[in-house]
Amino acid sequence: MTMARLFGFVVLVALLGRGEAWAGVVSPPGLVETVVGQLAELPQRRGRFVREKRLAALTVVLRSTGTLTYTRPDHLEDVTEAPRYESLMVDGRSVVLTGADRRGHRLDLDDDSRVRVMVETLLAPLSGDLGMLRRNYVVSARGDPGAWHLDLAPGRPEVAALVRHVGLDGNDNTLRRVEIERANGDCESLVITPLP
Repeated sequence: MTMARLFGFVVLVALLGRGEAWAGVVSPPGLVETVVGQLAELPQRRGRFVREKRLAALTVVLRSTGTLTYTRPDHLEDVTEAPRYESLMVDGRSVVLTGADRRGHRLDLDDDSRVRVMVETLLAPLSGDLGMLRRNYVVSARGDPGAWHLDLAPGRPEVAALVRHVGLDGNDNTLRRVEIERANGDCESLVITPLP
């Protein structure tokens, strides 16, 4: 399990193109707060995902499928089922990475600021913690509460060393797509289909 795997996990929904946060466009008043508040409405969510990775060093797209589960306030599971099993589980300040060999490797979020930033990138909007999100990113939004896009541009040098841009797309209180462009040029998208 690598940092790339963790980064892929934290990727949950958006459009890649350089969004409004980069262009300096001002979000409609209150839309960021409304969207993050809507996401926080659900105490639990589950979904199937299709993840595509485009690595700068490769010409092929790497595709995987699996499930995502979030339970408020800070439990998140990303289980890749195909092409091979691996999982990432966040529970509070602890992260467990498990590979195809089914052996888990535990990390403490307080021990690695890079891992913490990436986990917070996903947990902050899902838990409705706009303060946490804004500690790491300049956040802007477009659309309306029924069909929205959040742009996250790095707000600190430590974040910019990891990521160029994060985009989250959804409707109402449902996150549907995450896209991340990493600082090294790799791109990752996650399309999520909610499960009951």
